[in-house]
Amino acid sequence: MHEVDPGYGDPLASIGSEEWAKRWRLEFQGIAQDMPSAPERGLRYYQLGEKHRAWTLITDAEGKHFPTWEAFCAYRQPWGLGMDPVKFKAFIDAAVGPREADLITVSPGEDKGGRPRKGEETSASDAEVSGGASDRKAGKLRAILRAPEQVQDLYKEGLIRQTDAAKLGPRSPTPEQAAAIAQARERLTRLDRSVPPREFRRRAGQVVREALGVRERTALDRLVEWWAKASEEERRAFLKERDDEVRRLLDGSPSPKRQGRMFG
Repeated sequence: MHEVDPGYGDPLASIGSEEWAKRWRLEFQGIAQDMPSAPERGLRYYQLGEKHRAWTLITDAEGKHFPTWEAFCAYRQPWGLGMDPVKFKAFIDAAVGPREADLITVSPGEDKGGRPRKGEETSASDAEVSGGASDRKAGKLRAILRAPEQVQDLYKEGLIRQTDAAKLGPRSPTPEQAAAIAQARERLTRLDRSVPPREFRRRAGQVVREALGVRERTALDRLVEWWAKASEEERRAFLKERDDEVRRLLDGSPSPKRQGRMFG
């Protein structure tokens, strides 16, 4: 049987592309050999791949795309990682603890549809370390770990976003919250599962957020957050741009092309 060439990928490929995923795989395979002594690097590569569903972009020796992380992890090199998923998780347990590892190595089973935004990193090496983002994610995970177990379960099942789950901790479940989660689960059983996975998760997330009273983050929320952090100079520039825009609207003048968003 003819085996598909796994390829080496392109280190300059756009993140989220097939060539980027091939490069991510190649580098991850090398890191996997050092997992016993440096599990943190393996964890970072796993998180990068999970964010963009990298294993769904590459194939096994027969040219079939990997449906899950576990399938990719267990498959032999050079197409897969060549490691028992249970063993991989054991190394992550050693690095961050078993409870946090459970949240980090959640296997949703379907494509989350995550794709890069303009301006993101262009190679696995460049994206390996992102201090601020990693710190924020770690903080959210710690908050989820302090949330009620029912909330952690919803997060593990992909039915609630990390940000929403973090908002529900730290506290013990109140009777009202436990009842709301039970109601959400009952409503989830009535959802149409024949729809595409992404649409099902969107509907499921909406059901859970409504039941738990988690409000969607709005543009106004982002503006308020940005304003609180902005310098006086940035605030003045924003207000000037707003005033100029109002004058243009009143005069009927076309708006100039904006150079970028100030917040959000």
